[in-house]
Amino acid sequence: MKTRETRQTRQTKQGDQVTRESGSGYQEIGVSGLPKSMKKHYIRILSEDSRVRVKFGLAVGEVECFSVQLEIQKGEIWNPVVRYDTAHGFPHKDVLQAKGKWVKIPIGFGSLGLILNWALEDISKNWMLYRDRYLSGG
Repeated sequence: MKTRETRQTRQTKQGDQVTRESGSGYQEIGVSGLPKSMKKHYIRILSEDSRVRVKFGLAVGEVECFSVQLEIQKGEIWNPVVRYDTAHGFPHKDVLQAKGKWVKIPIGFGSLGLILNWALEDISKNWMLYRDRYLSGG
């Protein structure tokens, strides 16, 4: 095991695994110094009763998984209405139909990064339509 000390970090290498210690925690990094996997999560408020929850993971600069979910507040509960994600091993769009039934629509074009951007654009442009349809029961 090799260790290299610097002013702010300590790196340790065992085989192909490189770990960088900084402050109180460890972050797994690749040999090139880039994070092997980075996860991002944020919520964008659209209105008092509408928001988008976005989660995605990056590996070596490429999107490896994502979830973009439109949530509408009814009473005190935030309900998912439309969701794009990579769960179940493939990219797809889930749409909540009447009576709580989910319809899954596979997405078979482009890279995961392209599909993630497309999902963000669709919800940004159409969230009011999805919201109104959900609140009217349709």
